[in-house]
Amino acid sequence: MYIFISRNFKVVFTTRQDKILKKKGRVSPWLHMLKRFALAYHKKLRKKQYQPESPLDRISGIGKIKKRNLLKHFGNMQKIRNASLDELGKAKSITDKDARTIYNYFHSIVS
Repeated sequence: MYIFISRNFKVVFTTRQDKILKKKGRVSPWLHMLKRFALAYHKKLRKKQYQPESPLDRISGIGKIKKRNLLKHFGNMQKIRNASLDELGKAKSITDKDARTIYNYFHSIVS
């Protein structure tokens, strides 16, 4: 049995026998599950495609919340890059260890 999902996510069957199975309701739950997984996979791909990568994403120990707090505190990436250890430590939720990690990351890379 061949099943295709068209652009508008309607299920397309290839043979007459498959259409009969659909009418009897034997294939319907399986198709619903297939459609759900296809939509979830597509959503996952779109999310990855449009998400810009920040240099902060490459630093271990700096997650989504710390990244957001740094950007709120400093305003842009260039100011974070030029900040001293003390300035980095003043941002919300950034520990001394995090500040050292961020500072060392930006000052050890030759740009």
